Order: sequence, then C-alpha cells, then structure tokens
Amino acid sequence: MSAFDIRSPSVSDDGLGIVLHPGPYKRLVYHVLGFPLGILSFLGVVIGVSLGLTLSILFVGIAILAGTVVLLRVFAIVEARLAATFLDETIQSPRQLDTSPSEPISHVRNACTDEQTWRACAFALVRLPVGVIQFTVAVTLTALSLALVTAPLHYDGVQLFQFGPWWHLGSLSEALLAVPVGVLLWAFSLHVFDLLGTAMERFTRTLLTPVE
Repeated sequence: MSAFDIRSPSVSDDGLGIVLHPGPYKRLVYHVLGFPLGILSFLGVVIGVSLGLTLSILFVGIAILAGTVVLLRVFAIVEARLAATFLDETIQSPRQLDTSPSEPISHVRNACTDEQTWRACAFALVRLPVGVIQFTVAVTLTALSLALVTAPLHYDGVQLFQFGPWWHLGSLSEALLAVPVGVLLWAFSLHVFDLLGTAMERFTRTLLTPVE
C-alpha cells in the first residue's frame, strides 16, 4: 500500500460486504466523538495558555501553564488509546517529560523546549475543525441512510422527503424504492467512514508519535 493510499485493506474492496464488518461501525463511533473531543481539546489549550500567559507575572500563571502542559499530555494519551480502541491501530503514547526539577518554572521550561509538546498543541488546536468534519460526515450520512431505509415505516401519504427537484417521496411506491437506495447509500457511507478513519489514524500518528 502506497503512502497516498488511505484505504483500509481489510474492507475497502468488499463492496456491499462492508456492512458485515465491525470495523467501519467502530470508526463511526470514533467520528461522532470527534466533535466533543475537539471542543474539549481546543478550549483546554486556548483557555490554559491565555490565562497562563496573562497571569505569568504571578506564580499562579506558571502553575496554569504547567497544568496546560499536563493536559496536553493527557489528551495525547487519550487520543492514542481511542485510536487503538476504535481504529484498531496502535499509536505510541508521548514519552514522559523530565520531572527531576521540582519548580513549576523548570517544568514549563522543559515542556516548552520539547518538540512533542508543540506537536500535541498543534494537534489539539486542529482537532476541533477536524472533529467538526468527522461529526458532520458521520451524522449526515447516517441520518440520510436511515431515513431512506425506514421510509415505508413512517410513510403516511404525506410528502416527507425531497431530494432536489428530481426526486420527491410522495407515494408508498417511491418510499419502497427508497429502501434499496438507502442500503446502497449505507454501504457507501461505511466505506467513507473507513477511509476517513484511516486518514485520521495517519494524522494522529504523524503528530502524536514521540520523536526519537
């Protein structure tokens, strides 16, 4: 597999058979979690750094910066474990910082000179827009597929769906026709979830793998 091939070899060529694989469903859960994780990581970094720098002339500011560094490390560890759980990929957790100095200022200085801290910070900031994309794709495709597959169950003779000017579900026959379309869309969606999950695994590995 080339460096530019983001397919998951186990399921990418299975066509409709992908609906029987557990992997894409696990990746769907991972994508849905992307939005809340992105919010938490982004707010944690922005608030922590802003308060820490603002209050840096006081001891409490240094303590906040040190806590933000710890938060970044914890976040990176959590992301690595989520990748192992939902993406079935092992990503090495960030190495521990040198804790020999006892002063908070020394801890912050060591963290600021550690490349891994900046990589984790970049990941945390980018996690929000990436998480929004993950969440939007996952929820949109899942909701649309589910609506089409279950169209005959909640069809009551009233026009419920309108997909542009070329397809209106205004009759029971059209609702029945929507079922196989929904099945095909769901299979396609699972492939999208699989590809997006593989792209996220490579993105996470690139930024969070400890630099030797």
